[in-house]
Amino acid sequence: GFKLGLSKIIEYSVPMLMFLYPLTITLTLLALCEKLFKGSRIVYVLVTVCTCFAASFDLFKTLPEFLQNALNSKLLIVFANKYLPLFNFGLGWIVPVVIGFGLGFAIYLVSDKKFHLQ
Repeated sequence: GFKLGLSKIIEYSVPMLMFLYPLTITLTLLALCEKLFKGSRIVYVLVTVCTCFAASFDLFKTLPEFLQNALNSKLLIVFANKYLPLFNFGLGWIVPVVIGFGLGFAIYLVSDKKFHLQ
């Protein structure tokens, strides 16, 4: 019936939402504070790459059981549990995002100074 269909839609949409919500949060935060780094592309790129990397583990973790088995994603989930802080709470993307922002901001600062010295 209808409930079975709705349950399936929810079952398949949750993994995508777990992948997309960290991207939405990080892009919104970057847009709000882009004056700090003058909208530098490298900051956006590194934060987005780190976010996608970490959020993909949440996607695999929330896939339906048969898809986890078909994709052999149990090893990825074990890896994330071991190496991504806050992964058990669905927040395993936070530390990689902070690292991505730190690297991007450092590159921005170095390149910005280099261009100003010429």
